[in-house]
Amino acid sequence: MDSAAVKALLQDIVEREIRISSIIRRIGDGQVDNIGLLDLNQDIRAETKILREKLRDLDDAAVDCPAGEDRDMLMKESKKHCIELTNFRTALRKANLQCQMSISNRNAEELFRTKDGYKLKVRREERSKESIANSAADVTNDLRAIARVMAEQVDRSKMTVDALATSSQHLEEVRSEFKGMNHVISQAHNLLTKYGRREFTDKLLIFAAFAFFVACVLYVIQKRLF
Repeated sequence: MDSAAVKALLQDIVEREIRISSIIRRIGDGQVDNIGLLDLNQDIRAETKILREKLRDLDDAAVDCPAGEDRDMLMKESKKHCIELTNFRTALRKANLQCQMSISNRNAEELFRTKDGYKLKVRREERSKESIANSAADVTNDLRAIARVMAEQVDRSKMTVDALATSSQHLEEVRSEFKGMNHVISQAHNLLTKYGRREFTDKLLIFAAFAFFVACVLYVIQKRLF
């Protein structure tokens, strides 16, 4: 095994030991129940099994290493971690005993509080039911208020639609009146155009009559003089 592989193996062993030590501390704290204690012990067994395999690999690496300082260092590391593994077993037994005592004390306290706890539970359930009933009443009142608001909005919308319909009717009447006025204006325009043409014709006739009169006067004067 080369030096890089040995270094990675030693780092893995240290990390496994840190995890095992953390689990043992959690067991010693006694903050778990029986199921949690079983789960933590299963985790310890799994980590310990892997750690033993890693230590065997470290022993094999020490045996395969040529005699010298590196081999002595690997042998010392292997011995140190084996001692650490033994210490873990002792610490685990102690932590399990502490956790079992904590669980037993909690169970005993729970038994003493059972009667009072049951009464407290009943009172809590009664309060919970009362709170639920009050909440249901509040929700019902809120729904009624929302229904009233929606009804008012519907009424306002209906009034708005009626107003728009009335406005549309007025606009239609105004449009009809404008159409009638447009027809009248068109007829007035035609009449004015017709009267304009008639006025022009009358002017031509007056001018022609006046010219004829002047011609007759000139003719009469000419005959009298000559």
